[in-house]
Amino acid sequence: MVLDGRNAFVTAKGETRPVFAGENIFRGSTVETAFDSFLDLALLPGLLARVDSKSALAITDLKIAIDGNETADGMRERIARAQLRAGRMIVRLDEHLFSTSQLHLETSRAKIDAGSAALFLVDARADSLEVFCARGHVDVAPAKADHTSTIWPHERIRVDASGAHHASPDPIATKSDYGDCFRVEHLLQFEFEERRQLPPW
Repeated sequence: MVLDGRNAFVTAKGETRPVFAGENIFRGSTVETAFDSFLDLALLPGLLARVDSKSALAITDLKIAIDGNETADGMRERIARAQLRAGRMIVRLDEHLFSTSQLHLETSRAKIDAGSAALFLVDARADSLEVFCARGHVDVAPAKADHTSTIWPHERIRVDASGAHHASPDPIATKSDYGDCFRVEHLLQFEFEERRQLPPW
């Protein structure tokens, strides 16, 4: 579901059109943001994301596994698969009782996997990819390598033509990205709670 946004578009079944708050975005769709715009999404309950300006995100799969218990938290697993084709996004994954959330995100330079309670930023540029972890942990598997690197809070990994590197600590960049992540998380959670007051989606 779209929580909020400005100057954003969705392409589905060969048709591109503006996207508006409150509408559902389905698998197979690609969302794009223009200059000086953004799009806030609830890909699944407990999996919230902000797509920043000049970005493109293709949603390849959304899955919810239910254990059949209708009275006591029957939703056990929520999995989203997507491709960040360009741009920057901040992702927040929630954990509730025994329910878990997972995001499998592909970019041209690496595959990124994150689970419940993670909060992180991904910046896919023309010449590099950067992933910054604000909470939890994130696994990054470079496309041209046979290993996976795990980053933890305050850590950053950069993937470019020369390979994957744990970036040297930069207090200014860390403070900026850390602040962005938590500011956006607060906004996403507020928007999601507002939408929950409306008819079920």
